[in-house]
Amino acid sequence: MSFLPKDHKIPGGSSSFMKFQDGANRFRILSDASIGWEGWKDNKPFRREGIDQNINADEVDIDEKYKKPKINFFWCVKVFDYADDSVKLLELTQKTVMRAIKDLLEDADWGEPTEYDLSVEKIKKGDRTTYSVKSYPHKKLSPDFLELVEASDLDARSIFKDGEEDFADFKPKAKAKK
Repeated sequence: MSFLPKDHKIPGGSSSFMKFQDGANRFRILSDASIGWEGWKDNKPFRREGIDQNINADEVDIDEKYKKPKINFFWCVKVFDYADDSVKLLELTQKTVMRAIKDLLEDADWGEPTEYDLSVEKIKKGDRTTYSVKSYPHKKLSPDFLELVEASDLDARSIFKDGEEDFADFKPKAKAKK
């Protein structure tokens, strides 16, 4: 007898954004990347679409810990988060993760990251956080999985819409069948 079932998982919050947790974070990219810049002013994010739409230092707050302007280049993609079997948006700002995905994309044996699963391992040691990326063999998506993806109304480009950056009211319409 056991206090909890063997594979028991505590449900995550209802956020429509995937956030990397400590340890392995497995996901499947489902969309092209929306790219842009994110700045923080008065503890609120604002975003500009495109690689050339830089944000100036005088438009944002200063990060007191690192003594630099709160500005990040990012990619936003629609993903399937295996941790809770739901479709979410993933905003990537970690350069090591971005470089690893770009390297896979440019490798003839791997290609488009929508064709295979990825896992990002997040490891915190004191004040330092590191990330490593693992790719899984190419695998077609099941019909049940595709149905769940089609039912989702999330769009990576919607991250640029004013006032909608937190997607607080979004709820996935279904769970994937195992």
